[in-house]
Amino acid sequence: GITGLKAQIGQTEIEAEIVAKEKGEEAYLDAISAGNTGFLMRQSKYPDLLSLSIGSLQPGKEVRVEFTFVSELKMITTSGQNLITFIYP
Repeated sequence: GITGLKAQIGQTEIEAEIVAKEKGEEAYLDAISAGNTGFLMRQSKYPDLLSLSIGSLQPGKEVRVEFTFVSELKMITTSGQNLITFIYP
C-alpha cells in the first residue's frame, strides 16, 4: 500500500500525512476553503486503483508528485534459478 506522498509546487515542498479517510477528506476541504492547495489521495474499492485530487492550484503552477508504496514481491523458480518478479500496473 501507499506509505508516503510528496508534492512540489514551485519551490515549496509538501509531505503528506497518511490519515484515516474522514480526517483526510476534512483536511483537504479545510485547505481549499482557506485558499490553500490541498491534496487528497484515495484508494478505490479496487486495490490497484488510486485517485489524486489537487485543489486550489494557482493557474500556471507546475506540480511534481512523488508517492511511495510497499508491495510483496513474488519469487519464481525457472531453469533452476530463483527470480523475483515485480509487476507495476
